[in-house]
Amino acid sequence: MSPLTEHCDKALCRTRRYGVGSSGAVCPVLGTLTKYDSVPPTYRFEVDGVLIPLNADQLFTCWQFKRECQMALNRVMPNIKQMEWDKILSKALEQMDIQDMSDVSPEAVFWEHLEAYCEWNGNRPESGWEEIKRGHALTSNGRTYFSMAGLQRWLDSRKFKACTSQEIAAILKQRGAEQKLREIAGKDARVWSIPAFPERSNPEPVPDAF
Repeated sequence: MSPLTEHCDKALCRTRRYGVGSSGAVCPVLGTLTKYDSVPPTYRFEVDGVLIPLNADQLFTCWQFKRECQMALNRVMPNIKQMEWDKILSKALEQMDIQDMSDVSPEAVFWEHLEAYCEWNGNRPESGWEEIKRGHALTSNGRTYFSMAGLQRWLDSRKFKACTSQEIAAILKQRGAEQKLREIAGKDARVWSIPAFPERSNPEPVPDAF
């Protein structure tokens, strides 16, 4: 056994240029890790001076991180085990820079679109439950009701693609939305409802595509 073995920190070695790698590939230099505190969170890791965008899975899973690095840097990264990557990442997380992105996160942008959709016709006195079947919103007794299909049409008209349908449903539930079946025009319809937004004096105009 080499006399230096007991003094070798494999995880630390792999973060240094020319560190020993099992595949013989040159280890990259890892710089600052930044977390953008949005929903869902995103990350930027400086690798060999290049900022690499990552989601949570790509950051915490070593083979996914390696793949993203290889695509960004156009060279082969060394093979490491998940346990070693966890040690490296633990040190990076201790010094991680966290940026508050709540105002520009996909969730915040979605909520702005939802408010515009709800106020477009949600407060019209002539609106009835049949409006929901037409893809519109209805405000009654402090809550605004709508269908997911109608909301999706509105988002499509605004070219909003930042959230999937599953993510939209999760955001709605987190913010107090409820859903239930309601009979409309003799047929059962799944209706969502949220606490009504405060009425604004200058609602956004209806897009031609909607």
